[in-house]
Amino acid sequence: MSQITALWVLGQVDDTLPNGYSDAQKRHWLAQAEGFCALEAGGSAPANLADDAVLTAQMPYDGLYCRYVEAQIHYHNGEMSRYNNAMAAWNELFLSWRDYRARGGAAPARAAALKLC
Repeated sequence: MSQITALWVLGQVDDTLPNGYSDAQKRHWLAQAEGFCALEAGGSAPANLADDAVLTAQMPYDGLYCRYVEAQIHYHNGEMSRYNNAMAAWNELFLSWRDYRARGGAAPARAAALKLC
């Protein structure tokens, strides 16, 4: 399975939702979404994302990045109904991904063992 990268997500958004926003603006919104995921996974939020930056949430949860960027596009276009729908999808995917990690579906991001004193 291939890794989900920033370039792939931005390409998906542009293919499914034609828009006039700059690549830099969409990359900023993607970095916000990745920041939420990275912090939840115990990492740190990225300052910026290169094209080949591998994102934290992978298949089948990778759609959460597209929904977040799409929501920001709808918000800035003043399309509140579409914004609400995209944010609802983002929230559902993000919470599903978080629950998957909590159930042990992903390797722990912290210490390998618990030290009891």
